[in-house]
Formats: sequence, structure tokens, C-alpha cells
Amino acid sequence: MDEMKAEKAAKKKAREEKNAASESVGETIRRIAVERLKWTREADGGSDESPGRTNKFAKLAEILQSQREQELTMRREQWEQERHDRRNLEQRFMLLLEHLANKK
Repeated sequence: MDEMKAEKAAKKKAREEKNAASESVGETIRRIAVERLKWTREADGGSDESPGRTNKFAKLAEILQSQREQELTMRREQWEQERHDRRNLEQRFMLLLEHLANKK
């Protein structure tokens, strides 16, 4: 019985030491990451925004601009096609009217 309690206590102590070591490593990693973020912010001009945030907005603005340009190009092409179709229809109508006028 005492051996089981001693064994459980030893396992618990080993587990606690392992957790403490993991937490220590985690704290070190967090500290290094924060320091690196500070360096990149200082290099970017010291803004409070995260470095990725400005890149995301720039990419989003670029995508929206290209989408607008594509839409305008498509509308222009559609307008030109409709204009061409209207002219052809008008010419055919004029030919029909001339044919009917000459027939009488």
C-alpha cells in the first residue's frame, strides 16, 4: 500500500516537473516572439498595427481594384456589342423600308 502511494507521489512529482519545464519553455518562446514583433514594428515605423494587417488591407484593396477594372472592361465590351447589334438592326430595318418603298 505504502509502495503504491510512494509510486503515485513519484509519478505526480515527475509530471509536475515535466509541466514546469514545458511552461518554462513556453514562456521563453513567447518572450522571444514578442521581442521579434517589437523589432518588426520598429522597422515598420513603430505603428501599433500588426505587420500582417497592413498587408492584408493592401491585398484586399488591390483585389477590389482589379475586380472593378475587370467589371468596367466587361461593361464596355457589352455596351460595344449592344451598340453594334443596334446598328445592324437599324441597317436591316432601313433596307426593309427601302425594299418596301421600291416595291410599290
